[in-house]
Amino acid sequence: MQDKHRGHGGKGHPHLKFWINMILGFIVMYVVMFSMINGPGDFRNNLNMFYMAVAMWAPTGIFMLAAMPGMFPSRA
Repeated sequence: MQDKHRGHGGKGHPHLKFWINMILGFIVMYVVMFSMINGPGDFRNNLNMFYMAVAMWAPTGIFMLAAMPGMFPSRA
């Protein structure tokens, strides 16, 4: 019964799922950076937008790894 609460009971590829989640999260955070523009004419893509998305994305991954250690079993 405990295996039900662990997701897939240790099956699958948790590290792959983590990185897929992180990539999708980065894309969403990058798009959200442009949510306050008025229209396509105001769209300005620059390195600062990328930097800010990374600044939100990196701590998210650290918190995920720290808060859910049971999802990511040790490879040792």
